[in-house]
Amino acid sequence: MGHSNPFLQKEQYIGVEFRGKTDNSNKDNLKNKILIKANGWGSNQEHKTSSISIDLKTLNSVNYFKINKFQITEFISMDIASNQWIKLEKPEMKTNQTLNGELQEHLKDTKPFVVTDILKNEKIGEVNCYHYKLKPNKTELKGLLKKIKAKLDSGQIANINGAQAVNETTDKIIDQLSESLIAEVWIGKKDLNFYKINVTFDFIDKDMNNIGNSDIELFLTNHNQPVTITAPENTKSIKNAFTKIFENIGAENMENIEAGNINEKMKDTDNDGIDDYREKLLGTDPNNPDTDGDGFNDGKELGGGYDPLINGK
Repeated sequence: MGHSNPFLQKEQYIGVEFRGKTDNSNKDNLKNKILIKANGWGSNQEHKTSSISIDLKTLNSVNYFKINKFQITEFISMDIASNQWIKLEKPEMKTNQTLNGELQEHLKDTKPFVVTDILKNEKIGEVNCYHYKLKPNKTELKGLLKKIKAKLDSGQIANINGAQAVNETTDKIIDQLSESLIAEVWIGKKDLNFYKINVTFDFIDKDMNNIGNSDIELFLTNHNQPVTITAPENTKSIKNAFTKIFENIGAENMENIEAGNINEKMKDTDNDGIDDYREKLLGTDPNNPDTDGDGFNDGKELGGGYDPLINGK
């Protein structure tokens, strides 16, 4: 079995970019226009494995989205949905207005972050800003969680979507984030608006193991400027749009699927658990399940964090 090789670990790097504008001056008519771009890379950060671009709009409590590009692997793409605005009707929700007000009051009274450092003042663009470092306020967050749990236990918020997800795991996540999450904020000296926010934190799985980390940087500009956002024309419902998508997928691929002509990139000729396309990227032999001849299957070596190109334990 080969030596441990970090290059072959199942690491992925994801870059996400948000650009747009928002108007929240009227709480009953939130306006948004946002472009989201996301790209994924393999462990060497050179080979792009996925690329997504989506436009979003919100107007008069109605959400719209348009898929510009949706390639989640080298061989799965949804370009057929491009340039079609899809309308998402606002769902009818039966909520307890009094209870919602109570929850909003709890949120308003909670101070989720505490300042740990006052850093050197900086300029963001042409704006002179105060600069602070923050960490989660574990006591305040757990207090809020306790109040929500009490409402859950009494059955008062059983009809609020997602409320059941508040459980002991959330308590553990708060502990973990309190240790790993660090935020920095830049606040304008004259207008006290946020101009930059930077957040770093770790991802954890259901067993509370660290499985990755994130670094988020957000720039906020042009505060209190007029925003003009118009509803897109020729929209489709999500049902009609995706029915058309799957009709196109069927028309283009059903004959090949029925004939057993699986996409070349999906084949695993030597049955070692690594498809032929990925074997080409790694440099292993797609026709030999044990490329380095050390008696261990390439897929098992790779899954165990070892190098299938190097012979020997």
